[in-house]
Amino acid sequence: MSVIAVQNVSKKFPRHAGQMLLRNHLTQFLAGRREDPFFALKHVSFSVEHGESLAVIGSNGAGRAGCWASSRASRSPMKAL
Repeated sequence: MSVIAVQNVSKKFPRHAGQMLLRNHLTQFLAGRREDPFFALKHVSFSVEHGESLAVIGSNGAGRAGCWASSRASRSPMKAL
């Protein structure tokens, strides 16, 4: 029996180039220019059985904290089945 099961979880964030003035946000929005989102997690699935260990390794910004937070449901994932 799985003690942790995560299936098809994705977490995305808006991509932007630093701070922007409100008028710049409005100009981009009205012009229809949309930035592609940054996916910290995309279609991640795993399970941990009783007695197994799990280690998540990655560089800063790799999505380790987002993966753990989504599995705890303290942050709602953008898409999960």
